[in-house]
Amino acid sequence: MNNEINGNVGGAAFPIKRRTIVKGVGWSIPVIAASAAMPLASASGITTLSFTAAVYAASACGTMTATIQAMNGASPSANAAVTVSLPDGLMWPDGTTGPKSFTTDSAGQVSLTLKAPANNGTYAIIAAAGATTATASVTVTGSTTTTYVWQNYNNTTSDRSTTYANIPASATPLGNNFFLADGAVWWGNSTNKGGKIVASGVTQAVAFHSDSNGHDADWVTMLVNGTWTSFYGTTGSNGTYATYPAVPATATALQNFYFLDGTTLYYGNTPVLSNVTDAFGSYGGNADYLDVLINGVWYTYNNQNGFTNPLYTNSVVPAGATPLGNQYFLDAGTLYFRNALVTTGVTQAVAFRSPNNNYADALVNGVWKSYRDGSLSETYATVPAGATPLKNHYFLNNGTLSYKNTVVASGVTSAQGYYGGDQGSHADFVNFNQTGTC
Repeated sequence: MNNEINGNVGGAAFPIKRRTIVKGVGWSIPVIAASAAMPLASASGITTLSFTAAVYAASACGTMTATIQAMNGASPSANAAVTVSLPDGLMWPDGTTGPKSFTTDSAGQVSLTLKAPANNGTYAIIAAAGATTATASVTVTGSTTTTYVWQNYNNTTSDRSTTYANIPASATPLGNNFFLADGAVWWGNSTNKGGKIVASGVTQAVAFHSDSNGHDADWVTMLVNGTWTSFYGTTGSNGTYATYPAVPATATALQNFYFLDGTTLYYGNTPVLSNVTDAFGSYGGNADYLDVLINGVWYTYNNQNGFTNPLYTNSVVPAGATPLGNQYFLDAGTLYFRNALVTTGVTQAVAFRSPNNNYADALVNGVWKSYRDGSLSETYATVPAGATPLKNHYFLNNGTLSYKNTVVASGVTSAQGYYGGDQGSHADFVNFNQTGTC
């Protein structure tokens, strides 16, 4: 995985313009008001490509037809190749969703038959012939199925009763019941069902768990109108905890109150390390941990022991390794934990805290495996190799959400796993959104 400081999996800040969430099969593409036709010459002999309607109507779970017109100057372009791509949601009659190629008839037309999704919305179809393209929208109405909202699932209770109906479906899940949408950070929990905005004017945000500062809680640090701010939430209390005016607005939040600006590393409002070229903050059990590259050597610190002497010197780990958090590193297919090699043949990996240990879920020679404090713990043979790891033993594959080897939900469009809880009770959680089904 390519996890740089400004985009670590589950660990670094999410700029407002980026989508680092996992994307499934149900995101709607925004309305396109009119069919677009671009008069560009193409090898197919098509100079103009258009849909015969700017907007098509369809009933949820029903079928609909659309027609493409290809022209070569003023004449229909017969026997020309046209490729059609569908957005997430729409399907071909056989249930597939990938691009399909068609040949125009003698009138220069292609007739399409499509299957609509269960959810209401507007979806865009794209036709292409060489460099010539056209787009039309499909408006789906009449849904009779429930569209699920953001949910919070707890692996220890198989509980998914907490939902956040107020939070936009298009929001980016940051983990720990925090979400980012249109410059606003939302938060919800079992005592704040529905969800609420905790800050606006946000341009960076990262969520995590910590029991520092007197709160065993889920936290978010965020850049609010140019000032770094932290907010915490528990079942009993929530609110803005502090601001960090000494931290430059140009810094990157690294999780657990760490910030990196240039080569200076801050913990909260205090610069604590210099000559830093890479870093990753994480929760390690009763402390905020930091894996940091200084002068070509990887070190591990935490806030309780201070930043004068490292807890671990990880000299075996190559300087070019990617920090995954929780003292795991990935370099050219080799996974390390602290100063020891764990395994080779790794093509994906994420690291996290899970109740009392440091874990990494890794794809090793095509099989998902879990490592606890550097030792093999479990194998997830039923999880497809193509799945995306979400942290805390959750995986998403083509809309199917799994916890370890067990399917949790289907029709999932976006999800983020995390370590959460409060008052000494912690578990593996996941926030996810889910579409209805036909």
